[in-house]
Amino acid sequence: MSDNIFCSGTLIATYHVLTAEQCFENIGNDPIQIILSTGDLTHGTHTFPLWWISYDMWAHHSRSQITTIYNNIAIIKIFGVTPSLRIAPLSTISPLRLLEGFRAELCGCSVRNANANPIMMQKAEVRILKRETCAHIVSELEGVELVFPDNYICTNANPVVHLENKDKGGPVLFFDSLIAINVGTFPCMEGAYNVNKVNGHITVDHYRVFIYDMLNY
Repeated sequence: MSDNIFCSGTLIATYHVLTAEQCFENIGNDPIQIILSTGDLTHGTHTFPLWWISYDMWAHHSRSQITTIYNNIAIIKIFGVTPSLRIAPLSTISPLRLLEGFRAELCGCSVRNANANPIMMQKAEVRILKRETCAHIVSELEGVELVFPDNYICTNANPVVHLENKDKGGPVLFFDSLIAINVGTFPCMEGAYNVNKVNGHITVDHYRVFIYDMLNY
């Protein structure tokens, strides 16, 4: 089972899961199952998506102006009654720059399990960095000056905690409230490990209208 897990997600309502849009890349017509669990994935409840929609798709259909880039966020409507799992409320903190320097909690299938097949959902404590610090670190590693997008935050930790592919879409929590979802490590540097890379997360604060609108369906 664990070999087939390719992303994480966050239950934000009884029938809605928030995740990363990139989780739907290259899946074609392959059937998708969703495992609902707060711990042991081998004993999770299996369900299926009724539909999914990304922010960019929603903005196009609702004729909403897109003011941000890299809108790597999507909502899945799931089938069937969910078990009594804890729903992650969206944080009311805005803007998230108020949390720079604070500790947050990452959750996912691979956090602390690098190169291992996940059986348990994992958690790790990280520090939210200043956006200027994120841009500086990424620019230094890339060798070119870059600007960190306003709709993202970045984190690091000591000892090092780096997101893996299966953590994409998983939650970033601040006192049990959802502030962002996992996207990956920055810069990408495909195949290259570097302890100085940072974790990138897309914030829910920029997508409240999208999220609350889709919860009506």
